[in-house]
Amino acid sequence: MSGFKADQVAGLDAAAMGGFKADQLGAMDATAMSGFKADQVAGLDAAAMGGFKADQLGAMDATAMSGFKADQVAGLDAAAMGGFKADQLGAMDATAMSGFKADQVAGLDAAAMGGFKADQLGAMDATAMSGFKADQVAGLDAAAMGGFKADQLGAMDATAMAGFDAAKVSSLNSTAMSGLGADPAI
Repeated sequence: MSGFKADQVAGLDAAAMGGFKADQLGAMDATAMSGFKADQVAGLDAAAMGGFKADQLGAMDATAMSGFKADQVAGLDAAAMGGFKADQLGAMDATAMSGFKADQVAGLDAAAMGGFKADQLGAMDATAMSGFKADQVAGLDAAAMGGFKADQLGAMDATAMAGFDAAKVSSLNSTAMSGLGADPAI
């Protein structure tokens, strides 16, 4: 599979993408990943997503990210999550965010966190919130903080709170504040 080039990947029919297996995706050269388009990503089988590596995800064009679905995100290996960049995360559809798990969130690069938007954070499952670390919270854009819900804030680890500054706290939705200090219902 390392023989595929970006233009060849771009030329594949979206319907053919469901034939890829995890080991095949993992064997592809990272430079070929820029050929993926959103409809092709959407056509990949969720079981194959575990084949992606960090450098491969990082090499994908941000426009391809809108093709990710929740079950596909859930299938990604936590070790690969550090490959995502801010523009890529920001280009994902909010509905895909419910696929994130705590170990995957923990694997995201703090520098990429600024890509998240309020609707995306609000769409994440509360169980994923325990993966947030202080440097990741610090990397979030203050405007995105309004997306957090009470159960999500309640599920965050206390050590992640060190990432909040005055602008981030000020941007939290007042109804979400009830989650701070609450026992997480996860």
